[in-house]
Amino acid sequence: MMNQGTAKTAYVFIMGIFFAVLQTCMFFSMEVFLTSAFAGFGAVTGGWLAGSAVGLFIGRAKFLPQGPKGDAVYLAVCLAAYYGFTAAVHASPFNTSLLPVHFALIAISGSTAGVFFTRNRELFPSASRLYYVENNGFILGWIIGFSGYVFIGGTFVMTGPFIAAFAAIATRIMGARECSSASQA
Repeated sequence: MMNQGTAKTAYVFIMGIFFAVLQTCMFFSMEVFLTSAFAGFGAVTGGWLAGSAVGLFIGRAKFLPQGPKGDAVYLAVCLAAYYGFTAAVHASPFNTSLLPVHFALIAISGSTAGVFFTRNRELFPSASRLYYVENNGFILGWIIGFSGYVFIGGTFVMTGPFIAAFAAIATRIMGARECSSASQA
């Protein structure tokens, strides 16, 4: 049983892991199947940052899904873009003419980070605490992503982001249920 503080901290921490695993898998897929030159690194970094900036605005829209169901929708869109990216780099390896397509798919995935920070900035008393918890998860996620790719390879690229997203949304839903049960008692 989670209390409200533990639930929100776990959710934010696991989202940090998810973002890092996702970025690591994108980066290694780009490096192996497209290009190890600066263009690949630039596409992953630039696409993610551009998507995050757009997500900051999308996250403010009140007519879009909110709460745990909204989070599940954003993670589904993120994963769809990620698996689209993965399919594209595998289907046409070393075809740098598709770099704009890869950039767009990375940006769609990256928009989830902007939505996440916009929608969850009030979970903690300060935004710096939100970033602190998420960044600690991100560091662990980077280690998981790197190790997963080195020791498991392509299987990790295909399963790692989904497992991390599932863990994040399960934690979010369980935390929301715990909080609503506590408020009804």
